[in-house]
Amino acid sequence: MHEVIASPTARAGTSGSGMWFGILGPLAVTVGGRPVHIGGSRTRATLAALLLADGRIVSVERLIDQVWGEEPPLSGRNQVAIAVSALRKAFRAAGGDPDVIETVASGYRLHTVALDARQAEVNLARARQAPPAAKAALLRETLGLWRGQVLGGIGSRPLRAVAGRWEELRLSALEDWAEAELDLGGHRELVGVLGVAVAEHPLRERIRSQLMLALHRSGRRAEALEVYDRGRTVLVEELGLEPGQVLRDLHAAILRDEPGVRWAAAGARLAGGAGARQPDPGLRPARVPPAVPSQLPPAVSAFIGRCAEFAALDALLDRRDGKGLALQDGSGLDRRDGSGLDRQNDKGLARRDGSGPALQDGCELDRRDGNGELPLCVVYGMAGVGKTGLAVSWAHRVADRFPDGRLFADLRGHHRHAPPLRPETVLDRFLRALGMPEKSIPAGLDERAALFRSLLEGKRTLIVLDDAASAAQVRPLLAGSDSCCVVITARSPLGALVAQDGARCVGLDVLSPEEAEELLARMVGADRIAGERPAARRLGELCDRLPLALRIAAAKLISRSDWTVSGMAARLESEHGRLDELRHAELEVRGGFELSYRGLPPAAKLAFRRLGLLDPPGGFAAWTLAALAEVPLPIAERLCEHLVDAQLVRPLDRDPAGGPRYGLHDLVRLYSRERAHAEEELRAG
Repeated sequence: MHEVIASPTARAGTSGSGMWFGILGPLAVTVGGRPVHIGGSRTRATLAALLLADGRIVSVERLIDQVWGEEPPLSGRNQVAIAVSALRKAFRAAGGDPDVIETVASGYRLHTVALDARQAEVNLARARQAPPAAKAALLRETLGLWRGQVLGGIGSRPLRAVAGRWEELRLSALEDWAEAELDLGGHRELVGVLGVAVAEHPLRERIRSQLMLALHRSGRRAEALEVYDRGRTVLVEELGLEPGQVLRDLHAAILRDEPGVRWAAAGARLAGGAGARQPDPGLRPARVPPAVPSQLPPAVSAFIGRCAEFAALDALLDRRDGKGLALQDGSGLDRRDGSGLDRQNDKGLARRDGSGPALQDGCELDRRDGNGELPLCVVYGMAGVGKTGLAVSWAHRVADRFPDGRLFADLRGHHRHAPPLRPETVLDRFLRALGMPEKSIPAGLDERAALFRSLLEGKRTLIVLDDAASAAQVRPLLAGSDSCCVVITARSPLGALVAQDGARCVGLDVLSPEEAEELLARMVGADRIAGERPAARRLGELCDRLPLALRIAAAKLISRSDWTVSGMAARLESEHGRLDELRHAELEVRGGFELSYRGLPPAAKLAFRRLGLLDPPGGFAAWTLAALAEVPLPIAERLCEHLVDAQLVRPLDRDPAGGPRYGLHDLVRLYSRERAHAEEELRAG
């Protein structure tokens, strides 16, 4: 449900300067837009209790009750003091104000200016005074403030009871928003959102009545009556009650198809009113969808290198192993101009009658084995290494080979402030882009996936799925026809797609020294780099030759024409502040590592932190990790694989005994050391 109604602008508090606190979802704190690690369950529960007090003083005794409930430890007062100290230390380390937590008499008070729950209350008060269209927009934005279950992950029963107030507020806001949208004629867009809400809260009669009305006005009268019947069954079986009068009256009105429940009547009431919407789209001539979806974002500027990786992606389309497209005369397709188009005698590819691709001179293409294998590839690598840039650049180069469309989706597998996109949400967007009317899009994931595959059968469509979280998220989005092609970017190789779906893998590493220098030259200017070539080479090494880091350094040089390349390199020489320097506008290197680290299990996090303190020059073996993390060797070997999959550790050559060795890129090592100092000190405190 949240995917449908979330608004990017609703989370504006998560960026910019200052401290921001979030309770409308998992407990979150940011300083200047960067997340703050706030320790373990005791510390998080203490912060949650202070936030829920909304600026009021909370006594130590009440904090003990809220953090531990009915079984507090004897050392509760001391542990609360330790938790408050840890919070202040975390705020200070992140660049925030530790005095935001004030010690007052026998308790504490948290002064907050930016709290998502407070913003929600302000928005709801404004919405009550707003005209219909503005009210709907403001309520929609407000609903986007909820990032999931309020204080998700905090199990304290007293805190969960207080958090229930904000869950109730979200539902009330949802109901008010749905009512405003119904008055404006937005019933078709409401069906999916309200369907999910009714499934999650089957006893809330107002939401159920709104779903019935939205379905009826969308021409789905039978489904509206079925929603009533299911609700009545739930109420009778669980509470022994009949539906309320409002729900019964609406049921009767829909049965009789009374004018008062039709959109036409609502439209007449709103005609000429402030914020009135145009008549329902279903009553106007249908908008003709674009014949060919072309959703690729712009190609990355100054893209450098990756010739081998481009060739591996080209092999998806130009396979010589009998599994791809080939000329009937066996001459094969060759690449004449490097543009990603397969040409023979410079005549290019063309469709003759819509049934399939053919050369303009009539030399048809066929499949040598007809095994139907979908061209599928996973581009994987560490954060900031340029996976999206590679996939999108290649997609633009071969776009002409997919005359039936190019689909693109950012799956948000590693997004700082939003959960991964659900596959059913992506399928809804894809189906709309392919011209499917909204009323014909089924609700279930399996049904949407089947319809998607049916629409693409025999079509030549390219699908680019960026930043995938898992194979399970991706699999429903795969085409079923081998005339299509799917390219996925992810942090890990998504081994399940390799094993079950025959995906190929293209791993990305950092650039070569020459490529790093060329990237700087293309962005900053060849003359500027040529005048300081040794400094440019050093700058590339200090950026670990990581494309994102290089682009951030180049952006700083471009924005500050008085800076020299050697001066920029000097700013990065200190390991202590290097990650701080590698930030520009919304781009930062540290944030990508943070998201990879966040997804690790606790034991792997501990191992990763301690590796940063060790910094072995020749890499390390699993037995080294076993000693650092104080775990048996078999567990250490699995931890190494966890870290490799998260792209925080890279495999190196084997040692003389034949065992695998691993290493850390320099910037990852600096991040690891940061986490060690921050978290081990918090634990010690």
